[in-house]
Amino acid sequence: MNAPSRDPIASPPPTLNAEAQIGLSVVCAIRNRLENLVKALPSWLAQHEIDEILLVGWGSTTPVLDGLLARGIADPHLRVLRVDGENQWCLTLAYNLGFRMCRFDRILKLDADICLNAGFFANHPFGAGQFYAGDWRAYGAGQEHLNGVFYIHRADLAHVGGFNEHIRSYGYDDDDLYARLCEAGVQRDLLREDDLFHLPHPDAARLGNTDAHHLGKGWQALAAQPIFHIRSNRILSCLMPKWCGGWTMQPFVICDAQEGHITLCRSGQGPHTPPQTVVTDSNIAAAREILSWQMGAAAFAYPLTTLSEILDTQSLDEIAKGALPASSSPMVQNRPTQARLFIDLHHGLGNRMRALASGLAIASHTARQPVIIWQTDPHCEARFSDLFENDLPVIETRFHEAATAMGMDHVTYLEDQNGALPHDTALHLNDGRDAYVASACRMPFAQVDWAAETAALASLRTTRDIFALLHPLPARFEIGLHIRGHLSEDPCDAATNWSAQSHARISQARQNSAPARFIPRLEVALRQMDEEVRLFLAADHPDSYEALFAAYGRDRFFTVPRQHYDRSTQAIQSALADMLALSRARLMLGSDWSSFSECAHRLASPSQRYEQAGRDF
Repeated sequence: MNAPSRDPIASPPPTLNAEAQIGLSVVCAIRNRLENLVKALPSWLAQHEIDEILLVGWGSTTPVLDGLLARGIADPHLRVLRVDGENQWCLTLAYNLGFRMCRFDRILKLDADICLNAGFFANHPFGAGQFYAGDWRAYGAGQEHLNGVFYIHRADLAHVGGFNEHIRSYGYDDDDLYARLCEAGVQRDLLREDDLFHLPHPDAARLGNTDAHHLGKGWQALAAQPIFHIRSNRILSCLMPKWCGGWTMQPFVICDAQEGHITLCRSGQGPHTPPQTVVTDSNIAAAREILSWQMGAAAFAYPLTTLSEILDTQSLDEIAKGALPASSSPMVQNRPTQARLFIDLHHGLGNRMRALASGLAIASHTARQPVIIWQTDPHCEARFSDLFENDLPVIETRFHEAATAMGMDHVTYLEDQNGALPHDTALHLNDGRDAYVASACRMPFAQVDWAAETAALASLRTTRDIFALLHPLPARFEIGLHIRGHLSEDPCDAATNWSAQSHARISQARQNSAPARFIPRLEVALRQMDEEVRLFLAADHPDSYEALFAAYGRDRFFTVPRQHYDRSTQAIQSALADMLALSRARLMLGSDWSSFSECAHRLASPSQRYEQAGRDF
């Protein structure tokens, strides 16, 4: 780093100025997330290209400067803005204030949970009319939130007016900004995932501690979902005039100023504050859209005001189970101009995820609208929304018997259904026709390879419940073990689900994946590593955990807390957390013929070594 130059302290200008000193500013705004900042900040201070780090403490209970000093963190390149009088987190206002107050002509916008690697700036050179940004679609599991990081010329950011201050709650702020930059002719390039890292934490913190206690039952549930806020803000940005460069931002005045530390507060409302009526309309429209993914066209049967009243008194489950009229074929009555691929997912979590990965990749390649059909059953009692928060249409009722009558091409890869195709048969899609495909495995398609399917799988965003299970675990493991060594007596493993040949193969795979097979291979791996090796263990039965604990001691293993070993919602959520934790291992020892092990390996970085019981050991 170079020593930062010191300008006289001045109040924030009403708009974001394009001109500034030559240099590089990091801008980060936080509210009571100091522990993440303390972990990430050393990686920023180590970058000699940075001329200043401007931290905006937006209504933090503990002032940011006090928190840093208490931890022994001080550096002349740090500047802290303390904003008093703010009771709710507002990313757009906080960052726009930081952009106006930073000093240099290049800006790297970071969140408090982002770490930089040493080669970040060397690997991201850029010229005029170009910016780098994250993209959740391109990154591995757990790194989706790199989407909000961008590196840009101040002049380009000023040209579009920074963040859209019509948006005052979590979500869609970065996508709105990136779209306006691209419309203005600024070229967007992808940030290299290897050069930065997102520290995992639950999404409850990401929502900024939104107070929803005063809301009705359904509204409370929606307020806890990041996807609701994202969709609401997307609708709001369409209803309001387009945010542009030169628009007057929220006014602030300086209450106290010292070198490197400024206290500010808002001095009223700016002229572009969105009317509450528009905010309310956006929330109701987003609620109806989200309900439609699970209920179909029935969610559109009521006017917006009526739906708002229902959400005041009914939970989302109550609404889905009967508060609104049921629809026998949701979301398929009217044929759109874009052909659709209905992906009917079956069996357990691993089977559903690999079939979904294949279906999403095929839909993307063929420019079809994917529609997920995720019906709970004895194999998987968890709903899609219990696991994932993606912006994808979801139907919770299968309608394969009606698909043909509705003009769709109907294909099944399920061995227990009539007309099932062998698993290695390539899927054929007729141009312009909707297709309904039922599967528990990948669907071969000539133009879609393993890498495309893996990218589709990695694009899935998990819920805050899954983040909460993963949060206590290390970011990396030397060895991960997945033991699928039991063939249960419940209907999920019944022979009627498969052909006689397939069921025999499954029985053999379970024998190959018994705990006793893993211990000798683990012994060899441990002898090749140092004593501080971190081990993660995931298993489908408590006996498998006890076998490894007896051999090595319970304290040697990290695990996801698990209360159930059935197919309940809680058990499936723990299983998904297991899968993501396994993807963090440098060496994964998986089970024979296990779709779960396969998906965990797909979610891992390309450098992960993967060995399979019954094949490699």
